Amino acid sequence: MEKLNLGFLYRNSNSWWNIPYITQKLSAIKNIEISLFDVSNPQSIIFPNNLNAIALLPSEAELIPSFLSQNKNIYWVHSMFAGVDKFLSLKEISDNKKIILTNSRGAFADSLSEFGIFSMLFYSYNSPAYIQAYSQKKWIRPTNKMLKDKTLIIVGYGYNGANLASKAKAAFDMKIIGVRKNIQNEHGKEFLNELVSIEKLDEKLPEADFIISFLPHTLETKNIFNLEKFEKMKNTCVFINLGRGSSVVEEDLVKILKQKRILGASLDVTQNEPLNENSELYELENVFLSCHSADNTDEYFNQAVEVFIKNLKLFLDEGKFYSEVDKIKGY
Repeated sequence: MEKLNLGFLYRNSNSWWNIPYITQKLSAIKNIEISLFDVSNPQSIIFPNNLNAIALLPSEAELIPSFLSQNKNIYWVHSMFAGVDKFLSLKEISDNKKIILTNSRGAFADSLSEFGIFSMLFYSYNSPAYIQAYSQKKWIRPTNKMLKDKTLIIVGYGYNGANLASKAKAAFDMKIIGVRKNIQNEHGKEFLNELVSIEKLDEKLPEADFIISFLPHTLETKNIFNLEKFEKMKNTCVFINLGRGSSVVEEDLVKILKQKRILGASLDVTQNEPLNENSELYELENVFLSCHSADNTDEYFNQAVEVFIKNLKLFLDEGKFYSEVDKIKGY
Protein backbone atom coordinates (compact mmCIF):
# COMPACT_ATOMS: atom_id res chain seq x y z
CA MET A 1 0.00 0.00 0.00
CA GLU A 2 1.22 3.49 -0.84
CA LYS A 3 1.88 5.94 1.97
CA LEU A 4 -1.31 7.34 3.49
CA ASN A 5 -1.34 11.14 3.70
CA LEU A 6 -3.51 11.97 6.68
CA GLY A 7 -4.76 15.41 7.69
CA PHE A 8 -6.14 16.43 11.09
CA LEU A 9 -8.39 19.50 11.14
CA TYR A 10 -8.47 21.20 14.54
CA ARG A 11 -8.96 24.58 16.17
CA ASN A 12 -6.16 25.77 18.41
CA SER A 13 -8.77 27.50 20.59
CA ASN A 14 -10.58 24.19 21.20
CA SER A 15 -9.03 22.71 24.33
CA TRP A 16 -10.42 19.26 23.47
CA TRP A 17 -7.57 18.67 21.03
CA ASN A 18 -4.32 17.29 22.41
CA ILE A 19 -2.08 17.53 19.36
CA PRO A 20 1.09 16.22 21.07
CA TYR A 21 -0.82 13.09 22.11
CA ILE A 22 -1.96 12.45 18.52
CA THR A 23 1.50 12.91 17.05
CA GLN A 24 3.03 10.70 19.72
CA LYS A 25 0.54 7.89 19.14
CA LEU A 26 0.82 8.07 15.35
CA SER A 27 4.60 8.40 15.20
CA ALA A 28 4.98 4.68 15.84
CA ILE A 29 2.78 3.73 12.89
CA LYS A 30 4.60 3.18 9.62
CA ASN A 31 3.49 4.13 6.13
CA ILE A 32 1.61 7.31 7.05
CA GLU A 33 2.37 11.00 6.75
CA ILE A 34 0.60 13.36 9.12
CA SER A 35 -0.41 16.97 8.44
CA LEU A 36 -2.05 19.19 11.04
CA PHE A 37 -4.34 22.06 10.03
CA ASP A 38 -5.40 24.72 12.49
CA VAL A 39 -8.71 25.87 10.99
CA SER A 40 -9.41 28.54 13.62
CA ASN A 41 -9.45 31.09 10.81
CA PRO A 42 -10.89 29.36 7.71
CA GLN A 43 -10.00 32.34 5.50
CA SER A 44 -6.31 31.81 6.15
CA ILE A 45 -6.18 28.07 5.46
CA ILE A 46 -3.58 27.03 2.90
CA PHE A 47 -5.10 23.92 1.39
CA PRO A 48 -2.83 21.02 0.50
CA ASN A 49 -3.47 18.84 -2.53
CA ASN A 50 -1.97 15.51 -1.52
CA LEU A 51 -4.28 14.19 1.22
CA ASN A 52 -5.90 10.75 1.16
CA ALA A 53 -7.76 11.06 4.46
CA ILE A 54 -8.94 13.69 6.93
CA ALA A 55 -10.06 13.44 10.56
CA LEU A 56 -12.09 16.17 12.24
CA LEU A 57 -14.86 17.04 14.64
CA PRO A 58 -18.46 17.46 13.43
CA SER A 59 -18.16 21.18 14.21
CA GLU A 60 -15.65 21.51 11.35
CA ALA A 61 -17.73 19.55 8.83
CA GLU A 62 -18.52 22.68 6.83
CA LEU A 63 -14.88 22.72 5.69
CA ILE A 64 -15.08 19.28 4.09
CA PRO A 65 -16.23 20.51 0.63
CA SER A 66 -13.22 22.86 0.41
CA PHE A 67 -10.77 20.11 1.37
CA LEU A 68 -12.34 17.68 -1.08
CA SER A 69 -12.23 20.18 -3.92
CA GLN A 70 -8.49 20.68 -3.40
CA ASN A 71 -7.69 17.03 -2.68
CA LYS A 72 -9.12 14.79 -5.37
CA ASN A 73 -7.54 11.69 -3.82
CA ILE A 74 -9.31 11.78 -0.46
CA TYR A 75 -11.15 8.51 0.06
CA TRP A 76 -11.52 8.41 3.86
CA VAL A 77 -13.19 10.92 6.21
CA HIS A 78 -13.26 10.22 9.94
CA SER A 79 -15.49 11.84 12.57
CA MET A 80 -13.69 12.11 15.90
CA PHE A 81 -17.11 11.88 17.59
CA ALA A 82 -19.77 9.20 17.13
CA GLY A 83 -22.33 11.57 15.60
CA VAL A 84 -22.23 11.86 11.80
CA ASP A 85 -25.36 13.94 11.12
CA LYS A 86 -23.41 16.96 9.90
CA PHE A 87 -21.23 14.80 7.65
CA LEU A 88 -24.14 13.03 5.99
CA SER A 89 -25.93 16.33 5.40
CA LEU A 90 -23.18 17.12 2.87
CA LYS A 91 -23.82 15.71 -0.58
CA GLU A 92 -20.04 15.57 -1.04
CA ILE A 93 -20.10 12.81 1.56
CA SER A 94 -23.53 11.20 1.26
CA ASP A 95 -23.55 11.03 -2.56
CA ASN A 96 -19.87 10.22 -3.07
CA LYS A 97 -19.45 6.45 -3.27
CA LYS A 98 -15.68 6.83 -3.39
CA ILE A 99 -15.48 8.29 0.12
CA ILE A 100 -15.65 6.02 3.16
CA LEU A 101 -16.96 7.65 6.34
CA THR A 102 -15.96 6.29 9.75
CA ASN A 103 -16.70 7.52 13.25
CA SER A 104 -15.69 7.02 16.87
CA ARG A 105 -18.49 4.55 17.54
CA GLY A 106 -17.95 2.77 20.83
CA ALA A 107 -15.23 5.15 22.02
CA PHE A 108 -17.33 6.44 24.88
CA ALA A 109 -19.12 3.20 25.76
CA ASP A 110 -17.50 2.94 29.19
CA SER A 111 -18.37 6.47 30.28
CA LEU A 112 -21.91 6.34 28.88
CA SER A 113 -22.61 2.98 30.50
CA GLU A 114 -21.35 4.25 33.86
CA PHE A 115 -23.63 7.26 33.49
CA GLY A 116 -26.54 4.97 32.68
CA ILE A 117 -25.89 3.04 35.91
CA PHE A 118 -25.63 6.34 37.80
CA SER A 119 -28.98 7.50 36.38
CA MET A 120 -30.72 4.31 37.48
CA LEU A 121 -29.24 4.52 40.97
CA PHE A 122 -30.09 8.22 41.15
CA TYR A 123 -33.79 7.43 41.04
CA SER A 124 -33.72 4.02 42.76
CA TYR A 125 -32.13 5.61 45.83
CA ASN A 126 -34.43 8.63 45.92
CA SER A 127 -31.74 11.21 45.16
CA PRO A 128 -34.23 13.96 44.18
CA ALA A 129 -35.98 13.62 47.54
CA TYR A 130 -32.72 13.61 49.49
CA ILE A 131 -31.46 16.69 47.64
CA GLN A 132 -34.68 18.57 48.31
CA ALA A 133 -34.73 17.55 51.97
CA TYR A 134 -31.11 18.63 52.39
CA SER A 135 -31.87 22.07 50.95
CA GLN A 136 -34.77 22.39 53.41
CA LYS A 137 -32.76 21.00 56.37
CA LYS A 138 -35.15 18.07 56.75
CA TRP A 139 -34.33 14.55 57.93
CA ILE A 140 -36.13 11.99 55.76
CA ARG A 141 -35.97 8.20 55.42
CA PRO A 142 -37.68 7.16 52.18
CA THR A 143 -37.78 3.56 51.03
CA ASN A 144 -35.09 2.91 48.45
CA LYS A 145 -35.17 0.27 45.71
CA MET A 146 -32.39 -2.05 44.60
CA LEU A 147 -31.50 -2.56 40.96
CA LYS A 148 -31.30 -6.32 41.45
CA ASP A 149 -33.97 -8.15 39.42
CA LYS A 150 -35.30 -4.92 37.92
CA THR A 151 -36.05 -4.89 34.19
CA LEU A 152 -33.94 -2.67 31.95
CA ILE A 153 -34.82 -2.12 28.29
CA ILE A 154 -31.99 -0.79 26.15
CA VAL A 155 -33.26 0.73 22.90
CA GLY A 156 -30.68 1.01 20.13
CA TYR A 157 -28.69 -1.96 21.41
CA GLY A 158 -25.19 -1.60 19.98
CA TYR A 159 -21.67 -1.01 21.32
CA ASN A 160 -22.81 1.36 24.07
CA GLY A 161 -25.80 -0.75 25.00
CA ALA A 162 -23.76 -3.95 25.23
CA ASN A 163 -21.22 -2.24 27.48
CA LEU A 164 -24.00 -1.05 29.77
CA ALA A 165 -25.72 -4.45 29.75
CA SER A 166 -22.51 -6.22 30.76
CA LYS A 167 -22.15 -3.95 33.80
CA ALA A 168 -25.83 -4.06 34.77
CA LYS A 169 -25.91 -7.85 34.50
CA ALA A 170 -22.63 -8.52 36.33
CA ALA A 171 -22.99 -5.96 39.12
CA PHE A 172 -26.75 -5.89 39.69
CA ASP A 173 -28.18 -9.05 38.11
CA MET A 174 -30.81 -7.04 36.25
CA LYS A 175 -33.18 -8.51 33.68
CA ILE A 176 -32.12 -6.88 30.41
CA ILE A 177 -34.02 -6.64 27.14
CA GLY A 178 -32.16 -5.36 24.10
CA VAL A 179 -34.02 -3.65 21.27
CA ARG A 180 -32.42 -3.19 17.88
CA LYS A 181 -33.42 -2.99 14.24
CA ASN A 182 -31.48 -6.06 13.14
CA ILE A 183 -31.89 -8.92 15.59
CA GLN A 184 -29.71 -11.12 13.37
CA ASN A 185 -26.79 -9.08 14.71
CA GLU A 186 -25.87 -10.95 17.88
CA HIS A 187 -23.28 -8.49 19.22
CA GLY A 188 -23.67 -8.35 23.00
CA LYS A 189 -26.47 -10.92 23.04
CA GLU A 190 -24.76 -12.86 25.84
CA PHE A 191 -25.61 -10.08 28.32
CA LEU A 192 -29.33 -10.12 27.52
CA ASN A 193 -32.30 -12.03 28.76
CA GLU A 194 -34.05 -11.20 25.52
CA LEU A 195 -33.34 -9.52 22.19
CA VAL A 196 -36.26 -8.10 20.20
CA SER A 197 -36.74 -6.01 17.08
CA ILE A 198 -37.70 -2.34 17.26
CA GLU A 199 -41.15 -3.31 15.95
CA LYS A 200 -41.82 -5.11 19.26
CA LEU A 201 -40.81 -2.19 21.48
CA ASP A 202 -44.42 -1.30 22.32
CA GLU A 203 -45.05 -4.83 23.62
CA LYS A 204 -42.10 -4.63 25.98
CA LEU A 205 -42.48 -1.09 27.34
CA PRO A 206 -44.96 -2.05 30.12
CA GLU A 207 -42.36 -4.46 31.56
CA ALA A 208 -39.62 -1.88 32.06
CA ASP A 209 -38.42 -0.37 35.31
CA PHE A 210 -35.82 1.55 33.30
CA ILE A 211 -35.64 2.43 29.62
CA ILE A 212 -32.33 3.66 28.25
CA SER A 213 -32.15 4.96 24.69
CA PHE A 214 -28.95 4.93 22.64
CA LEU A 215 -30.78 5.64 19.40
CA PRO A 216 -28.86 7.64 16.77
CA HIS A 217 -30.29 10.53 14.80
CA THR A 218 -31.98 9.13 11.68
CA LEU A 219 -35.28 9.63 9.89
CA GLU A 220 -36.49 6.31 11.33
CA THR A 221 -35.70 7.21 14.95
CA LYS A 222 -37.02 10.77 14.90
CA ASN A 223 -39.79 11.29 17.48
CA ILE A 224 -40.00 7.55 18.19
CA PHE A 225 -40.61 8.24 21.89
CA ASN A 226 -43.97 10.00 21.77
CA LEU A 227 -47.05 10.21 23.98
CA GLU A 228 -48.24 6.78 22.89
CA LYS A 229 -44.94 5.19 23.95
CA PHE A 230 -44.74 7.05 27.27
CA GLU A 231 -48.30 6.05 28.15
CA LYS A 232 -47.35 2.39 27.81
CA MET A 233 -44.71 2.74 30.54
CA LYS A 234 -45.62 1.97 34.14
CA ASN A 235 -45.71 4.86 36.61
CA THR A 236 -42.57 3.63 38.39
CA CYS A 237 -40.52 3.62 35.17
CA VAL A 238 -37.53 5.90 34.57
CA PHE A 239 -36.72 7.07 31.03
CA ILE A 240 -33.03 7.76 30.29
CA ASN A 241 -31.81 9.25 27.00
CA LEU A 242 -28.12 8.87 26.18
CA GLY A 243 -28.61 8.78 22.41
CA ARG A 244 -30.01 11.73 20.51
CA GLY A 245 -32.64 14.28 21.52
CA SER A 246 -34.38 13.98 18.16
CA SER A 247 -35.77 10.58 19.18
CA VAL A 248 -38.04 12.21 21.79
CA VAL A 249 -41.13 14.39 21.39
CA GLU A 250 -40.26 16.70 24.27
CA GLU A 251 -43.74 18.18 24.59
CA ASP A 252 -45.10 14.68 25.17
CA LEU A 253 -42.39 13.85 27.70
CA VAL A 254 -43.05 17.07 29.61
CA LYS A 255 -46.77 16.25 29.71
CA ILE A 256 -46.13 12.75 31.06
CA LEU A 257 -43.66 14.03 33.68
CA LYS A 258 -46.03 16.76 34.82
CA GLN A 259 -48.75 14.16 35.30
CA LYS A 260 -46.19 11.92 37.06
CA ARG A 261 -47.22 9.09 34.76
CA ILE A 262 -43.61 7.90 35.00
CA LEU A 263 -41.23 8.24 37.93
CA GLY A 264 -38.69 10.45 36.22
CA ALA A 265 -36.30 11.11 33.36
CA SER A 266 -32.54 11.49 33.04
CA LEU A 267 -31.76 13.41 29.87
CA ASP A 268 -28.23 13.85 28.64
CA VAL A 269 -29.50 15.05 25.26
CA THR A 270 -32.35 17.29 24.14
CA GLN A 271 -33.91 18.31 20.84
CA ASN A 272 -32.15 21.67 20.89
CA GLU A 273 -28.74 22.13 22.46
CA PRO A 274 -28.13 24.20 24.45
CA LEU A 275 -31.61 23.71 25.84
CA ASN A 276 -33.68 26.89 25.62
CA GLU A 277 -33.76 28.60 29.03
CA ASN A 278 -37.56 28.76 28.78
CA SER A 279 -37.90 24.99 28.47
CA GLU A 280 -40.26 23.43 30.99
CA LEU A 281 -37.75 20.63 31.52
CA TYR A 282 -35.81 23.02 33.76
CA GLU A 283 -38.83 23.39 36.03
CA LEU A 284 -39.67 19.74 36.65
CA GLU A 285 -38.49 18.12 39.87
CA ASN A 286 -38.56 14.64 38.31
CA VAL A 287 -36.00 15.48 35.58
CA PHE A 288 -32.23 15.21 35.75
CA LEU A 289 -30.42 17.15 33.00
CA SER A 290 -26.74 16.54 32.29
CA CYS A 291 -26.25 18.90 29.31
CA HIS A 292 -24.78 16.36 26.85
CA SER A 293 -21.82 15.73 29.13
CA ALA A 294 -22.34 12.10 30.18
CA ASP A 295 -19.28 11.08 28.19
CA ASN A 296 -17.28 14.24 28.91
CA THR A 297 -14.63 12.63 31.10
CA ASP A 298 -10.92 13.22 31.50
CA GLU A 299 -10.40 10.24 29.16
CA TYR A 300 -12.63 11.69 26.43
CA PHE A 301 -9.93 12.71 23.96
CA ASN A 302 -7.82 9.58 24.43
CA GLN A 303 -10.83 7.32 23.90
CA ALA A 304 -11.69 9.02 20.59
CA VAL A 305 -8.10 8.80 19.36
CA GLU A 306 -7.89 5.09 20.22
CA VAL A 307 -10.88 4.32 18.00
CA PHE A 308 -9.34 6.33 15.17
CA ILE A 309 -6.07 4.40 15.53
CA LYS A 310 -8.00 1.14 15.57
CA ASN A 311 -9.52 2.13 12.21
CA LEU A 312 -6.16 3.24 10.88
CA LYS A 313 -4.29 0.05 11.80
CA LEU A 314 -7.03 -2.20 10.45
CA PHE A 315 -7.05 -0.27 7.19
CA LEU A 316 -3.28 -0.39 6.81
CA ASP A 317 -3.16 -4.11 7.66
CA GLU A 318 -6.28 -5.44 5.97
CA GLY A 319 -7.83 -2.63 3.91
CA LYS A 320 -10.92 -2.60 6.16
CA PHE A 321 -12.36 -0.23 8.76
CA TYR A 322 -13.51 -0.90 12.32
CA SER A 323 -16.35 1.64 12.43
CA GLU A 324 -17.44 2.33 8.87
CA VAL A 325 -20.70 4.28 8.71
CA ASP A 326 -23.58 2.97 6.60
CA LYS A 327 -24.52 6.15 4.72
CA ILE A 328 -28.00 4.83 3.96
CA LYS A 329 -28.84 3.88 7.56
CA GLY A 330 -27.10 6.97 8.94
CA TYR A 331 -24.97 5.22 11.57
